[in-house]
Amino acid sequence: MTFKKLFNIGYAVFLLACLLVYFLIPHTYGWIVLVTLAVLFGTYQLIILWKMKQRRSTS
Repeated sequence: MTFKKLFNIGYAVFLLACLLVYFLIPHTYGWIVLVTLAVLFGTYQLIILWKMKQRRSTS
C-alpha cells in the first residue's frame, strides 16, 4: 500500500474514534481521550512514514 492509502485509512479510523468518543464518553473525560487519540494517530503516522522510507531505501 502507498503512504496515501495508509494515511487515509488511519485518518478515517481516527475520525470514527473521535465521533465515538464525543457521543459515548462523558464530557469531563472526553478531552483526555481525544488527546490520547491524537497522540496515537501521530505515532501511527510516524511509523508509516518510517516504514515507507525504509522500503524506498532498500529498493
